[in-house]
Amino acid sequence: MKPIHPLALFRLSVLGPLASRQHFAPGELQSLIQEQAAQHYDIPGSLHTRISGKTIEAWFYRWKKGSIEALVPKPRCDKGVSRLPQEIQDFIVQAKQENPKRSLNTLLHLVQMKGFAQSAEVSRSGIYRLLTQHGLSRPQGSASQPIEFRSFQADYPGELV
Repeated sequence: MKPIHPLALFRLSVLGPLASRQHFAPGELQSLIQEQAAQHYDIPGSLHTRISGKTIEAWFYRWKKGSIEALVPKPRCDKGVSRLPQEIQDFIVQAKQENPKRSLNTLLHLVQMKGFAQSAEVSRSGIYRLLTQHGLSRPQGSASQPIEFRSFQADYPGELV
């Protein structure tokens, strides 16, 4: 038997009163959903404790259509893909490669000076994700390597040197 994803199991536990029923009177489903939404939950991997009624309703219909497998979270299809236009991406990558010490603020300023900022929303976090994707987020060399500070431990009691 295939193991059940923990988040799908949590979602099914939230749907418990809804999933155990076959038929609902008119309006009863929405009232049960609102009761579930009013409760506080210990959501795995989250600091939030509330779930909206729309989310519970979406889970219910997904469960009804495809059982517990439909409640497994799906990975994002756009993960690791920049939303910036290709022209802006090329400009940022080229500017960083020309001078690897350029900061995010400097790159953002260059993009704004070039006039790209009017055509697309460019943010520091978007530039950072783009640079990380291209392996340019940290300059190479000894200056970027962390410095390790170890505390001194004497070999013998009373040793100061």
